[in-house]
Amino acid sequence: MSNSARIQGQDALGDVVPVLTDSQGRLITTFAPQAVPSATQGPATILINTSINTTLIAAPGVGFAIRVTAIQASFDGGSTVIVKAGTSGPARLTFFSKGESRNAPFALNPAWHLPENTPLVALRTAGNKNVYLNYNFYVDTI
Repeated sequence: MSNSARIQGQDALGDVVPVLTDSQGRLITTFAPQAVPSATQGPATILINTSINTTLIAAPGVGFAIRVTAIQASFDGGSTVIVKAGTSGPARLTFFSKGESRNAPFALNPAWHLPENTPLVALRTAGNKNVYLNYNFYVDTI
C-alpha cells in the first residue's frame, strides 16, 4: 500500500479536473484564503481638479487593504498632484508637469500596500489645470 496522493480526477462529465486525494481516493481539502475581488481592479481613471482630497479608492473595510500596482498621471497644463494613503497620510507619489503631458505608467513592484481599511486619495497641490490619474489596484485580506 502506498501513501502517495493524486492531483487529478474526473468530474461527472468525464472531464479531468484538479483535485487532491490520498491513496484511498479520499478528497484532501486545504484552506487557502483568497484575495477579495474589488469592484474594479483597473485600470480606473479619475479627474483631479481641486486642492482638496479626492478619493480614488474608498476604504475597503476592516480586515482588508488596497494594493496599488500601477499609476499614471496625464496633465492638461502645469500642475502638481500628490497621491497618498488616507486623507492625513504623507505624500507617497508626486507627479508634476509644466505643461500638457503624460507620465509613463509607473509600475509598483512590489505593489504599494496601504494600511488596513485606508482609502487611496489624491489632491492637486499646485497649478489650476486638470490632472487625470489612471491606476491599477486590487483589494486583499490582511
